[in-house]
Amino acid sequence: MRIKMAMALLLAALSTQASAGYTGKDLLGLCQSPEAFSKGLCVGLVSSSINAYLQGSRLTAHSLIASIARNAGQGPAEANEAANQTLLKPDMFILFNGYCPQQNLTQGQINDIIFKHLRDNPGELTRPAELVVINAMGAAFPMQGCTWEPPKKAAR
Repeated sequence: MRIKMAMALLLAALSTQASAGYTGKDLLGLCQSPEAFSKGLCVGLVSSSINAYLQGSRLTAHSLIASIARNAGQGPAEANEAANQTLLKPDMFILFNGYCPQQNLTQGQINDIIFKHLRDNPGELTRPAELVVINAMGAAFPMQGCTWEPPKKAAR
């Protein structure tokens, strides 16, 4: 059983278009399925949706901030460093994020959030799975009152 689950997770992780064409209804079926392969696809869909969204938000913000710095007369290296430093500020990170980041969420907790969101918003069943995941996380962890801070670097 563990080998099947590991293989399903590996296949989901290696799939470059794991979420192509999946809807909220498909996501619900995969996550609630007793089959290891389906559960692996569920994990892959959810985690890739969250990671892609967060990376996309960060890259967009970085590009915007660096562009502003370059327009203000900074060179490419200085503009890049300015963008990196700006995005480490909690207020700036939160501005470009769709939901308040949470630490130590388990896959089961994330699935419960998605299931609740789909129960409360049946119209989302026909929407793309990636949007369902991000909308569910945004509804569960709104930006208002978010106190997230980036992890501190370990002292050397």
